Amino acid sequence: MSEEPTNKNSIPEFAEPAPVASDMPLGPDRTPFDAYQIAREKYVIDPVTGALNRAGFLEEANANINKSPHPENIAIIVLDLDRFKPLNDTQGHSTGDLALRGTAEFLEEELRQSDLVAHTKGRMGGDEFVVLADLTPRQKGP
Repeated sequence: MSEEPTNKNSIPEFAEPAPVASDMPLGPDRTPFDAYQIAREKYVIDPVTGALNRAGFLEEANANINKSPHPENIAIIVLDLDRFKPLNDTQGHSTGDLALRGTAEFLEEELRQSDLVAHTKGRMGGDEFVVLADLTPRQKGP
């Protein structure tokens, strides 16, 4: 039997609070929808890498799997950067951030546009990326 958390309102360590759209500034050229888009982007995009974060990946992966005609052909690939912690500890967080950004850019460039790339934090660690790839063979054109 597991213990109940002492604070039932505590947020799990991997969750990121969603910005509230009403808190976003609205200028003469901004609409409430623009504020919503800004808030949503801050909630689903990792600020260091520009890749999807855990929340964004789970949302997009769920949508892709549900709409796939062949979900059995979907692969999830987890990449862990070896020796990232020593790099971060000895060279500093800015160097670690450069390594993370470079990895995200490489994955985005080398994978298909339809593949999802996410930099996950929290339980999976700050040096891990996840890719969702649909391996269904593409039909050739006429």
